Amino acid sequence: DVCSSDLRTPSTEPLSLDPTNEYDLLRQCAKAVEQDELQRHHVGQTSVSLRTLWSRAAWESHRARREKSPLLLADLETALDISTTTALRKAFESFLEILGPKVVGFVHQVFLEYWLAEFLVNRMVDPRVSALELAESLSYQRSVVTNRLIRLRIAACEDPGAIAARLREAFWAASQIPHRAEFAKNQLLYFVGRIDGGPATRQFLSTVWRTEGEAPFVKYSAAFAAVTPGITSTSIAAPECSRTSR
Repeated sequence: DVCSSDLRTPSTEPLSLDPTNEYDLLRQCAKAVEQDELQRHHVGQTSVSLRTLWSRAAWESHRARREKSPLLLADLETALDISTTTALRKAFESFLEILGPKVVGFVHQVFLEYWLAEFLVNRMVDPRVSALELAESLSYQRSVVTNRLIRLRIAACEDPGAIAARLREAFWAASQIPHRAEFAKNQLLYFVGRIDGGPATRQFLSTVWRTEGEAPFVKYSAAFAAVTPGITSTSIAAPECSRTSR
């Protein structure tokens, strides 16, 4: 139970007992955990939120796993510019699974999945992230849980059509990714087909299917996406969304 009483949820903002869906439940839990850890470690005003740090850590952990390379805690904290901020650093480390000098994940796997989903959707909606950078972010295989949380966040809090437009642009940029271009395109098609069923997306999928020289794997992904019902913003009731700082 990720919301058990030992998390000491602050009484000032109790958890709802009737969450809308899995995303809403995790969103509430993650917010409560963040507030609790900030209080427990006596963290004052900071220029970056703990949720932003955890989402970045989830991404770095995910990428390190897929690249089969170690993620050193010291390197991560230096990159996040918190290596000398004692209170914030301790709060940040409280939910990481640390083995010697390495970060091997989060104490609760479901929080890694949630923060990774938050990181990736934030990339999708951030105009400062280029099409190529977005494609690269989606070029590593994710779990079914992470993919579902991404779709639920988009359906509950974002504009699926606007994100689909960003993903379509990223698809054409994905050809520049060494070694993982086909998989990146597959993943972009996966999300496009599941979050948007508008005319622009249908035309895009048709174009991919007819593009000469495109890999059969990618063409089949486009064909499958074309017959997958899109998720619209009215598919589920929307919680009060609080985005991670970008």
